[in-house]
Amino acid sequence: MTGFIEEGPADGAIGVQIDGRDYRWENVTLNDPGDRAWAHPGVAVSPGDTIYVADASGSQVVSISHSGTRGTMSLPVTECHGLAVTADGGLWVADNGHKLVPQGAGYADVVNAGQVILVDPNGSLVQRLGAPGRWSPCGVALHDFGRGSEGRLWVADG
Repeated sequence: MTGFIEEGPADGAIGVQIDGRDYRWENVTLNDPGDRAWAHPGVAVSPGDTIYVADASGSQVVSISHSGTRGTMSLPVTECHGLAVTADGGLWVADNGHKLVPQGAGYADVVNAGQVILVDPNGSLVQRLGAPGRWSPCGVALHDFGRGSEGRLWVADG
């Protein structure tokens, strides 16, 4: 389960008021509650107010539109971490290349090369960035959805 703060009416739920606007915590189920997996990915919001967050599988990104419509994109990654959305709706994904996968009573390590990928709004691969050696990108950022960044992409290597 993942949660996010959303503006809405004060309905008795735990919330906060900031500058006269009410916000509440809302749980959003991304995976089957019986799934035995976990993740700690980033979250990103597009210029059109679509929310993007990776599910616990590590290789799927869930999109939630402003109207509540959901979509899922399966991506060629080991573990989605940082996310950043471009002005035209593309999605940059930092993949640290390491995922703990449930196995028996514990977890098994899956280790692949780290990468950063760009996918279009349909989830099709547009660009892949790799690096020599053990690279473990965990965060990715654009200034102003890439409009004012002169094409610069900032990557944090974990």
